[in-house]
Amino acid sequence: MFNQLNPKMHDPMAPKRLSDIISDVPVVQLFGPVDASVQGITTDSREVKPGWVFVALDGEHVDGHKFVNKAIESGASVVVIQEAQYEKSLKELLTPSYVQHNGTTVVIVRSTRIACAILSDRFYDSPAQEMRSVGITGTNGKTTVSYLLESIIAHAGLKPGVIGTIEYRSAGKATPAKYTTPAPEILHGVLRDMKRDNCDAFIMEVSSHALSLDRIYGMTFDVSIFTNLTQDHLDFHGTMDDYAYCKARLFSDHTAQVSIINNDDPYASVMLRRANGRKWTYGTSNDCDYTMSVVSNPSNGLIVEITHKDETDTVSSELQGFFNAYNITAAYTGALALGIEREAIIQGIRAIQNVPGRFELYEGPDGKRAIVDYAHTPDALKNVLQEARKIIPDNRNLILVFGCGGDRDIDKRPKMGKIAAEGSDTVIVTNDNPRTENPEEIVAQILAGIPEGYSNISVIYDREAAIHTAIEKSQPGDIVLVAGKGHEEYQVIGHLRRQFSDSSIVKDALGIT
Repeated sequence: MFNQLNPKMHDPMAPKRLSDIISDVPVVQLFGPVDASVQGITTDSREVKPGWVFVALDGEHVDGHKFVNKAIESGASVVVIQEAQYEKSLKELLTPSYVQHNGTTVVIVRSTRIACAILSDRFYDSPAQEMRSVGITGTNGKTTVSYLLESIIAHAGLKPGVIGTIEYRSAGKATPAKYTTPAPEILHGVLRDMKRDNCDAFIMEVSSHALSLDRIYGMTFDVSIFTNLTQDHLDFHGTMDDYAYCKARLFSDHTAQVSIINNDDPYASVMLRRANGRKWTYGTSNDCDYTMSVVSNPSNGLIVEITHKDETDTVSSELQGFFNAYNITAAYTGALALGIEREAIIQGIRAIQNVPGRFELYEGPDGKRAIVDYAHTPDALKNVLQEARKIIPDNRNLILVFGCGGDRDIDKRPKMGKIAAEGSDTVIVTNDNPRTENPEEIVAQILAGIPEGYSNISVIYDREAAIHTAIEKSQPGDIVLVAGKGHEEYQVIGHLRRQFSDSSIVKDALGIT
């Protein structure tokens, strides 16, 4: 059981001087004391304390430059601002007399995102450089690979830390993750805490947002892994080509030793072209450096053979689904690249019984069954429906409960509707995290993809009611698949974030105590 921690509440660092941490920042202009005291770094003006650095980011929804005055009034010893915004709106505010009166140093840069990454790394004494490291990117599978690698590293007698979609954890401590890859001022603080916990290695899920927004600027990983690329985040990236380009930056800009690529994925060639260092491939083809084959896919787990040259290892796992064979092979190959012995790798994989919110199967006392899965993209939904179908008797039904997130990629909604109808016997469309979008419009876009003539579909906007209805209507032997939210412990409707857990509701509906 992990203790819950606040990721922003690190053990305090000894104060530094601005001159100690700014030498590698490309500064356009600086006025004020270069030896200003630095006791913390933040990009949120509400968190500024006396002696802290405030870095103003031009965000997607809020421009931090609007709060520079507030940060100075709160006691910021240093404010870091972007050259364009300084010239546009801050030059009149940040006069020499105003800055001198408040005792604030102003640092003007071309990119405050890059500056924030460098300053945060230096303030926390560059902790990433003192541990072995694995970066994992891809649309699906990152979290499962991170759990597998964590177990492998532990079975090798080393202490792992993990930064990922579900939580950040090390040494028996964990905190829920707000972002898959956190902002630099949080990221480097978490890494510093891992180093203080004597971690030997850390595993990080690296999102395309993090790569695009320079959250990991300046970091390199010993080993980087590409799982797959399917449609997601096009509200942010615009096109699949841009999405792929951002993912490929992990291998071109942030990999020191080995790039490990899923060669079965259509975008593998993009990653391989951009990759630095040694390039290892994995997949089902004999052309791969590490070739996998599933020799058994029973309802209670997987047996995977992984062959490299003339050597073959047989790996057993309690994880289910063919897609998990790829995740197992990715973790296996990544661990080899770290220099871990094969026996520890096999034991570490075998030890993982499940991953929160990833194909979690529940069975009630009356034989009714349900699966909770994070599938929220077309490809992930298709895969999990196919795997769920394999464990249903021929005369029983697959009932799907799902929705699509609001303020996100609109184009995938009808595609997911089509996949839902093609892969399920009954579909209940419900709310996911509608956020600020009208739930009725989201549902209408999903329904637009339902093939004509498919009638076993209903809409229940209340997600809890939808889950209960599906399970009440199901019979022993059926599967109710609740897709989209997985491990999440909340639901966002409008601007309200409320406590909500698919797993808890499923267990309640099934009568599991």
